Amino acid sequence: AGKSTAWRTNQGAFKKLSDREIGEWVPARPYLMNPKSITMDELYGTYNLATREWHDGILSYIMRSVCSMDTKEKKWIVFDGPVDT
Repeated sequence: AGKSTAWRTNQGAFKKLSDREIGEWVPARPYLMNPKSITMDELYGTYNLATREWHDGILSYIMRSVCSMDTKEKKWIVFDGPVDT
C-alpha cells in the first residue's frame, strides 16, 4: 500500500533539504520494527508482579536509547510491517 515508500520518501526529502542547507532541515534516522513479528510483551515490556521488576521491551529500549542521543538529526521510530485487512 506504499507505507514503506512514504516514510523513505520523506526521509530522502529531509536529507536533500538538509544537504542544501534550506531552512533548518536536518536528516532523519529511522529505527524500524515490525510489530507483527514479536509478541506484545516483547514489544512493550513486562512487569513481574512477584518481583516488582520491569523488563523493557524492544520499543522501551529503543525509545530510551533514542531519547538519550544528543544529535540534531530527527529520530523516527517506525512500525513498518503488514497491516491486517
